[in-house]
Amino acid sequence: MSDWGVPNWRDSAEYGDVKCWSLVRWRWEFTRRLADYRQDACDLIALSDQVENARLHYRQDLTPETKEKFLELNEKMNAVWDAYFKRWGFSECLDPCVSKYPDEHLLTWPKKGVAILAGRHASVAGHGELTIRFNLSEPVLQQMEMAERIFRQKQKEFLGNGVDKPHLPKDKARVWLEYLRVLDGHDAKKNGMPNAPANWEEIGTVIYRGEQGMKDRARKAHTAALKVADNI
Repeated sequence: MSDWGVPNWRDSAEYGDVKCWSLVRWRWEFTRRLADYRQDACDLIALSDQVENARLHYRQDLTPETKEKFLELNEKMNAVWDAYFKRWGFSECLDPCVSKYPDEHLLTWPKKGVAILAGRHASVAGHGELTIRFNLSEPVLQQMEMAERIFRQKQKEFLGNGVDKPHLPKDKARVWLEYLRVLDGHDAKKNGMPNAPANWEEIGTVIYRGEQGMKDRARKAHTAALKVADNI
């Protein structure tokens, strides 16, 4: 594992059985590899630690100075948290170094369109019922997709683990695994890690061994992977 908790890009087996990954797990695996997400999450985690330390200091030393420091940091964290939530949609700060979060932690909430009736949590109306609100001014397909994700997660919580999760088709899972490996190889090169490739040609040779145009395939896969990460 690297410093970011990603497998060795040279060995596809280290990624595990990706055919069993849910769609929200795929979304998380791409998101946590984005430089912007890593920066935003690490900033929020560090600021949360500062707020907690300031809170403890204030409880031990009840002075106007320690109170002011705590309130100042807390206000700053609220602003940073709000920006994080609006940009990434997670209802908690997820550590980019952690891969295997439970699926219920990986749900993202839309900026507009379909919405749950009770803030960040779906409104359960009675025993075994779920209420979701749609926005008539927004496209229906994206809202239906989000509604299905919310429904499946809440159904799982209601019925237990017996409900099947939505998975990618096997061919798409294979391609997306290649994308993750390309992202990890490129990241290893950029950060000078021990398993870093020398160039695009080496990335292509390792991942697309024996196929035509391996260097170009690696470059194109990297571009495609970033598009998936931005749009998944």
